[in-house]
Amino acid sequence: MLMPSLANRRGSQYGLSVVELLVGIAIGLFIIGGTVKLFVDYLQDSRRVLLETRLHQDLRAAADLIVRDLRRAGYWANSPSGMIAAGAASAPLNPFRQITISDNDLRAGELTYSYDRAAPNAGFRVRNGAIEFLNGAGSWQQVTDPSSLVIDVATLSAPVERVVDLYTSCPCYSRVPGCDASMFALGGGSHYGNRPRLTVRQYTLTLEGYAPSASAVRREIQETVRVRNDAIDGFCPS
Repeated sequence: MLMPSLANRRGSQYGLSVVELLVGIAIGLFIIGGTVKLFVDYLQDSRRVLLETRLHQDLRAAADLIVRDLRRAGYWANSPSGMIAAGAASAPLNPFRQITISDNDLRAGELTYSYDRAAPNAGFRVRNGAIEFLNGAGSWQQVTDPSSLVIDVATLSAPVERVVDLYTSCPCYSRVPGCDASMFALGGGSHYGNRPRLTVRQYTLTLEGYAPSASAVRREIQETVRVRNDAIDGFCPS
């Protein structure tokens, strides 16, 4: 059997043409480009999730700080003296019971209150995207970092109040002639405006903010806080 010549063997070999090579390169670049895009999208999504998580944590921490401090507003170490005063016409009222909101929008107004401590005054407000706390020295101090969280919505609702009448606990009630429910009745009671009563107060705090590095990443948090130290007003008739 005769061996094919070198020329014949070369003529029987086939390879890729220039067009086929270019098409293959184009397909490869298309696949690589798609893979790179998927990887970039994954990195962007991961970064967004991290920003959202950090933003939510910062908002949660800021809301908890306000709620926990507001919850103890009105604390009075000498509160038993406000229940009864021997030999006096009326017992003293809690000097820390007042809670003031100058504006429900804390970016324009302030929340101020007090409790029984060496420096009683406290409060919160929002200025330049940061929450500020009224410290014992009477100055405002930032408690959030606007470089990581910008707060552009901060509202505190007017209190939802529930009034509990306490006049039935007055020593004179049902014991002294004329000291009965009619004395404390709405409209006709001579002592209605000064009747002893307890006011239960509840507020709703709303905070919303965004990440400075990605303003499209926004979060909102809402907290409801019931003030533990209810406000007691009024007095029993002598």
